[in-house]
Amino acid sequence: MGGRTPHIVALILDEINRARTLLTRLPLPRDHRLSRVAQVIIANPGDPRSLEDWAETCGASSRTLARLFHRETGISFGQWRLQARLNAAFVLLMTHGDIPLVADAVGFSSQSAFGVAFRRTFGFTPGQARTLHLRPSSSAETPDV
Repeated sequence: MGGRTPHIVALILDEINRARTLLTRLPLPRDHRLSRVAQVIIANPGDPRSLEDWAETCGASSRTLARLFHRETGISFGQWRLQARLNAAFVLLMTHGDIPLVADAVGFSSQSAFGVAFRRTFGFTPGQARTLHLRPSSSAETPDV
């Protein structure tokens, strides 16, 4: 590899590492029922099923699933699903960039609700996240807000 190629590769790797540090940690449950639910939500963050729907699918009560989810992840099912959706949205914004489509794809009913949740979690707007991968690696970790 000669010329600019090593620099481009280094830049891409740096951007991937920076993106990883911005994503929130998502603890995965070990219980086989919860693990199945988590895998489906990670694969399809826009899945609209409620905890009650999942309980019926898993053959357990919603109260049991809620209690297990909190015990194994340290957060509620709703909080866990929100984090999974926002992590997926962050990645989609960096690769696709269309905010309304990303908001819909990860299960938000409105772009404004998506924007509020995104900013509360990451500290900057979806529009600012979209431009993160264009910033030089020597700049700050987050865009100016």
